[in-house]
Amino acid sequence: MSQNEIEQIGTVEHNVDLTPTVFCLRLKFPNKIEFSPGQAIRLRLPDIQAKDQTVIRYYSIASDPHSDIIEICVKRAGPLTEHLRTLKKGETVPVLVPTGNFTLKPVSDRHMYFIATGTGIAPLRSMALSRSLLGSRPRSVTFLFGARDESDILYASDFSSHSVIRWVVALSRPSSEWKGFRGRVTDYLAAESERIAWSESEFYLCGSSEMVLAVRAFLMAQGVAESSIHHEPYLTPKKTK
Repeated sequence: MSQNEIEQIGTVEHNVDLTPTVFCLRLKFPNKIEFSPGQAIRLRLPDIQAKDQTVIRYYSIASDPHSDIIEICVKRAGPLTEHLRTLKKGETVPVLVPTGNFTLKPVSDRHMYFIATGTGIAPLRSMALSRSLLGSRPRSVTFLFGARDESDILYASDFSSHSVIRWVVALSRPSSEWKGFRGRVTDYLAAESERIAWSESEFYLCGSSEMVLAVRAFLMAQGVAESSIHHEPYLTPKKTK
């Protein structure tokens, strides 16, 4: 951590389960924290293994950057995340300023696709709900979320009745009652291939590395320019000589 970085204290406003394995933590601050949609917040948490020590953990911000609340969605995966899950309203967490270069770059008169799996929905939710996206006057906005079954769906209420965003859920192992799309997000893109204006669209991807790389390869096979496919830079395959 840079000595010039300012640490702020976030107060828990809300801490609830979204699914059996993912919970939502909302933090409020004395002064509004500025961030770009897509960036991550850094939390200073107690080191479970070393007493009196702390560790820094990154969590993508899921909230609209115009909100006074910073929201993250966290997958339960060990002692640190369980510590976060037990925080109660009014308890505090030290936070460092947001960071990250995976941010929304609004382009006017383009179709916008946000494709996520799991908690990868967090930064894309921030992008899709931001005023900067809608202010760019996109031709259309589609949010494609992939999960295993109905119990894994995140933030459906935010998008299912949205006046601008088309919300699509692709489930790979749904119940027999599921009426939506059956398959992975790549299966959905393939099924919709003739209806998607590939060269007139921007694609933002976040989720497992396997999903991002598979979707990226699929998009490039459709002729989508690499500059129109946005994701964390460390997931870009290295070019060989």
